[in-house]
Amino acid sequence: MSQQKFFDNNNHFVISYELLQLLLWLLDHEQESLKKLIYKALGHGLEKKLRMLKGHSSTPEHQAPQELQQSIIDFFSLLELLMIETMDEHTFDDVMQRSMLPEIDNIDTHMYESDTIHSSIAKATSAAKNNKGESPKDVLYKELLKRWKPAKKSILH
Repeated sequence: MSQQKFFDNNNHFVISYELLQLLLWLLDHEQESLKKLIYKALGHGLEKKLRMLKGHSSTPEHQAPQELQQSIIDFFSLLELLMIETMDEHTFDDVMQRSMLPEIDNIDTHMYESDTIHSSIAKATSAAKNNKGESPKDVLYKELLKRWKPAKKSILH
């Protein structure tokens, strides 16, 4: 990704809407995972590097603005690249699941929570890949029934 993508014509830093949404989602939903990631980084050399920087004149205040800017660009470039790759993989997985299980299109999404649907599809897809002898369609329906929690006040038509 080019450096120009992150800067507008006035040299203001610009980040894509998708990347901003990812960051907000991570902050809202994955704080514990982020803490674990930071903890892991500290144990794998980050703490040492931070201590080293404190003792030297190469602290961020003394680094060239271009170096700091490049670090930020590199970070967001990599994050955006990873997001694009993951979105492509997710789309591919979705297409594969729909081709293996055309019944997915027949699921009433109002009757189930999205987590229930996704975990049931994942289980059925896994069964299809592992050739466990059960029909993926049967596994899907069994999983949906197992996880189904009908509303107490359901509306009958």
